[in-house]
Formats: sequence, structure tokens, C-alpha cells
Amino acid sequence: SDNIYSCTWINGTQTNLYGTDGNTIMATIGNNFTNGSLLISKYDKTGMFDYNLKIDGDVSGQIGQPLIMIDKHDNLYVSGLLVNDNVTNFYAPNENRVIATMGSVVSTPSSGTGFVTKYNSDGDIINILSMNGNLYHTINDLKTDRKENLYVSGYFRSEEHTSELQSRFGISYAVFCLKKK
Repeated sequence: SDNIYSCTWINGTQTNLYGTDGNTIMATIGNNFTNGSLLISKYDKTGMFDYNLKIDGDVSGQIGQPLIMIDKHDNLYVSGLLVNDNVTNFYAPNENRVIATMGSVVSTPSSGTGFVTKYNSDGDIINILSMNGNLYHTINDLKTDRKENLYVSGYFRSEEHTSELQSRFGISYAVFCLKKK
């Protein structure tokens, strides 16, 4: 793909995106989730702005740990972690209109739901994959193979102690690698 994508964490009531001259405002994103939203921007190969996508929580949570990846068909994969909240909101391109939500089965102060969202090149959602349990599910890497399978790797943290070593330290971590066709 010749397109350029960026993903950043934003916090506040308004975010301005500037053109290559540093003075021209290309877009303004308002009503950001005050505890943190993800902002994904797409530009063409010359640096001209195309669209923004926003992902945020519902009440008091925070979205963090973003990763982005592009496949050979210019589909965009965005992953992140929703912490301390019940709902993740996914917005329409260049709008403050929620087009999809993802619920969480946990909402304790130490819980987090990992997600991967697949968008087409126009910014439309193709699908959403979520992972949650009683603590964190953190995504560390995204890859696709030549057969277009998605591989998601990371770790999850649980209060369940599955080995003597984990019991000694009082917390359990486990690595995962997920393949999605």
C-alpha cells in the first residue's frame, strides 16, 4: 500500500490535525474521551489527509497500547486495550457517530479487554475480535500470512496460578498466539 496510516493516543476535548505546512488544520476531532481515545488517521502517498477513525471507552476507562498493521489488500488492523470500562466505541470515518460497540465481561479496576478491529481501505469495519478475562489481555504483535490468515500474539494475566513458580510471585502470565482465518 502507498497509503500512510498513523495511530496515536489522544486526551482532551479537541484535537487538531495539521497539514504538511504545519499551519493548515486538516481536521478537528472533538468530544474525545477524557481518559484517552485512539485516533487513527489515513493519508495518501503524497501526505494528503483522507480520514480519521476514533476508538474510545464509555465511562471512566482508557484505551491504550495501540498497534496498526496493513495487509496486501490495504485492509487496516488496529489493536488496543480497553481498561476499566464496560464498552468500547468504534466511530464512523470523520464522524463522532458510533457505528459499532464491543462489550466487556469484566469492569474491575484491574481488568482489560484486548481487541483487534479490521477496517477496509475506506475505513468501514469488517470485523472486531475481542479477548477478555478477569485481568489483562495484551496484544503485542499482529501479522498476516500470504493466505490472509491473521496472527495475534500477546499475553494475558490472570489471578489463577497455574504453576508453583507463578504461585510464589502471586500473579500469573501466559503467552498466546491466535490464528484467525
